[in-house]
Amino acid sequence: MHLSDDLRRRAGLLLWGFALLCACWLALRAGERPPVATTREERVEVAFVTLGKSVRRAPLVLLGDSISAGHIWSAGSGCAAPLNLAVSGAQSGDLLRHLHLVESAGAEQVLLLIGINDLRHGVSYERLLANYREILLRLQAQGVTPLLQSTLRVTPLHEHHQALNQQVARLNEQLRAWAREQGWQYLDVQAVLDGRSYRGDGLHLNARGYRAWEQLLAPVLRKRLCAESDQAGQLQKPPGQNEHLHQQAGEAQPDERHAGADQVHG
Repeated sequence: MHLSDDLRRRAGLLLWGFALLCACWLALRAGERPPVATTREERVEVAFVTLGKSVRRAPLVLLGDSISAGHIWSAGSGCAAPLNLAVSGAQSGDLLRHLHLVESAGAEQVLLLIGINDLRHGVSYERLLANYREILLRLQAQGVTPLLQSTLRVTPLHEHHQALNQQVARLNEQLRAWAREQGWQYLDVQAVLDGRSYRGDGLHLNARGYRAWEQLLAPVLRKRLCAESDQAGQLQKPPGQNEHLHQQAGEAQPDERHAGADQVHG
């Protein structure tokens, strides 16, 4: 009987010691882990660093915030996939700090949509405009053609929607003007959306909204990402066709005709 009690005590001590060792090991492991990102800035930085570790070569890249990040973009079967470098919560200043990812991808064109998070979180319109201009200048210096997309309005479900939308309209007018001056393409994404294109927060798009947006982008995606398929189709055309007529579909767009245009100015 006494031996049995002694064995029980020893087993209890061993279990307690094992539990203590496990607790110490877990504490040490926790100390090795990077701190959990708690602010918007930290979360965005972690996301960009993660993207940077897996950047692949791609002729077309998307840059933006959660609105661009929230969809799996495709040019269709048999085409290359675009590289989506958009990050949820990103602002224009975040894009500036990570434009090297575009160069790492060897991109020829960038689909750019940014700005609403700046305006929602107190970045001045002047600072947003300066950041946007700098983004475009750097892309231009890298030989990358930007395609400007209208910053999307918020719906009345979003707080301060009227003030925000006034600034969005002002920003889009400036983007349209820059595109016109530089010969870049400008896509009015807002024009293909309606109130049913948004989720309940009045900010993000639902499946209906993304379908409309992707249809608008389809010619751009196919042009950049389906070149091999297009060339194969041209090789198989019947003999005797008028070459000029066949070339019209691939006619240089404004962004290509004005490759030597002056740099962006305000």
